[in-house]
Amino acid sequence: MPTGSNLSSNSQTQEPALQSLDEEELQSLYTWVDSIPLSRPKKNIARDFADGVLMAEIAKHYFPRLVQTHNYSAASSTQQKMYNWNTLNQKVFKKIHFQVSKAEMKDVVNARGGAIELILRAFQQKLTKMKTHQEEHEYDRSPSVQSRSNPVDYDAVDQQAPSVRSTGGGASKKSAKRSRSQPRSAPREPSTHSANNNAPPQYQPAHQNFSAPQQQMAAAVDPNNVRVKELQETVKILEAKVNKLNLLLRLKDSKIHALTEKLRQSNVRV
Repeated sequence: MPTGSNLSSNSQTQEPALQSLDEEELQSLYTWVDSIPLSRPKKNIARDFADGVLMAEIAKHYFPRLVQTHNYSAASSTQQKMYNWNTLNQKVFKKIHFQVSKAEMKDVVNARGGAIELILRAFQQKLTKMKTHQEEHEYDRSPSVQSRSNPVDYDAVDQQAPSVRSTGGGASKKSAKRSRSQPRSAPREPSTHSANNNAPPQYQPAHQNFSAPQQQMAAAVDPNNVRVKELQETVKILEAKVNKLNLLLRLKDSKIHALTEKLRQSNVRV
């Protein structure tokens, strides 16, 4: 892996793409790559990443369920290298809304200096963005945030309805019957104790309505949705394979029928 000192000594001969990253950014990027366990030692980053195998391993490190490393074999031919990058682009990057253009893939496959660094930096930035979004979502769903958004005076609730917890439903039904049979008494003056506590006259469970949009948002970004999409794509692939197999079976049946007909005709002639 290149080091910061090597980059600084060759700064005048860097490719134009590499010049968009300063030495500090490059060193940070190389340190990040070194922190990820890879299957082969890194000698020349442009050539090491040309066939896409190490990029697939980095993607698997962060998205283990999306990447099957056996789909990416070490390659020396340009055609196989492009196949690896196209596979990675379609089966992995597309699912996380990250794409590498054809021109960028060609630059990496041809080991153009600075091309892989730009892709690695963009991928790193995508990871950071996804992590930030996930943390914000988890923070929004935490009970403490919801209670601060819609505070409830639980002490006041306990003071207003002690019979619900102590006497059960029977007592509440009896009190309801008594209230219907007896005339309403004149309203009493509020006591000093209740005024000091600022207890609300009636508990309004507004937090139930408040949580509904949050539940809808949670359902929209539920990680299970990603799993469902993966399964749907797998089903489509399997259906395509089944259709191909059915086509092969029909072709074989037609060949068998033709050969059987030839044998029958030859037997008739004999």
